[in-house]
Amino acid sequence: MNRILFACLLLLSGAAGSSAQTDPSSLLCNLPREKAPAIRGIRLGMTLDEVRAQIPDISGDYQAVLERAQKFPDFGAAALSVSPRETGKGQHFEGIDGFFFRLFDTRVVSYSVSYKGPDTNPRGPTWPHADDFISRFAEAYHLPGPANWVLSEGSRLLRCKGFEARISASDTARVVITEPGNAWVEEQKKRREAFEEQLRHDFKP
Repeated sequence: MNRILFACLLLLSGAAGSSAQTDPSSLLCNLPREKAPAIRGIRLGMTLDEVRAQIPDISGDYQAVLERAQKFPDFGAAALSVSPRETGKGQHFEGIDGFFFRLFDTRVVSYSVSYKGPDTNPRGPTWPHADDFISRFAEAYHLPGPANWVLSEGSRLLRCKGFEARISASDTARVVITEPGNAWVEEQKKRREAFEEQLRHDFKP
């Protein structure tokens, strides 16, 4: 539970820290969104139905979650977490402890992956040096190496043209993949403002 909570906080802090449009001059990676890591088949832009096809363990009431998310106070934003049961040696989710998804209008705008570590069963590896994990991750997903990942809010961040990747690997490793700029945050803000304006309009003294 603590690992999932940490992943949620990491994902939310990544969203908050990226709410402004990315300055092109700060980019260390020109890869488009289509080249963003698809970790075990999960990628940015997927609908929740597509995610559920990859991870059937998502609760069956997820449609109700999405319906509630369209209303006050979320205005389209929803969050879901899941720990896949298929974690044995050689299986599709081997080494994965859990996923956390941020969705907007049923589409994945950000997701985090928590890998198994020293406190899980079966346990996973420890990563004394973040660069060791970044090197392995970057090689697997054809990303720039550790020199291109900057220190940001206690983790390491790779800013690309079409996505951002954030890694925390003090002991267990966690990865957050998100859309740059978080345009959905601005859309949510507009909906909230329209809702408040409608309340004022409908008010009867």
